[in-house]
Amino acid sequence: MVMSGLGPAVCFYLIFHHTAPKHWNGAPMLGVAIASPWGGAVLSLAWAPVGIPDAVAKGWFGVVQPSAVPRTLRLFPFLRVRVGVLRHLGLGTLAALLWMPPLLLLAYYGEGHGHGEPMHADDFIIFAPAFLAVLPLFILPLGLLGFALPENYARVEAKMSAPEGSGVFCTLVHRGLHAPLC
Repeated sequence: MVMSGLGPAVCFYLIFHHTAPKHWNGAPMLGVAIASPWGGAVLSLAWAPVGIPDAVAKGWFGVVQPSAVPRTLRLFPFLRVRVGVLRHLGLGTLAALLWMPPLLLLAYYGEGHGHGEPMHADDFIIFAPAFLAVLPLFILPLGLLGFALPENYARVEAKMSAPEGSGVFCTLVHRGLHAPLC
């Protein structure tokens, strides 16, 4: 969550610090609003399977039976999708539906208190990353639940098992290459 805010804050500072003020519906704000839910969901969960076998070995992660979370699965049916990237895109779509309206409303009313005054670049550099830092609170728990369902967990286990006798580095590389496919 810290890196979801800190990384974009540094990037936005380098890109936007010396530019003219931006309006709430300008390209930078719309770019953050439109790309972040899907990008955040895919990028934050794509390599999560790398650590799942070790988390299971330590008792930190395990299978969650669908009967334990029936309402959640009715609300979020995309969690059952076996291919991780598609599951993450479903989660990103839901995040976009819930996240973009408040972001754009706050951006509109936050700049000049709704009087149409432009948002200063320094305000954008603080405002946009703060919203980006909130996304993982929604995305990560649901994404990890998707990995914990029996069918998806079996897929993670199969993809993350490195060939016998692989060293630590080879196992990590193997998992890193296969993780986005889980």
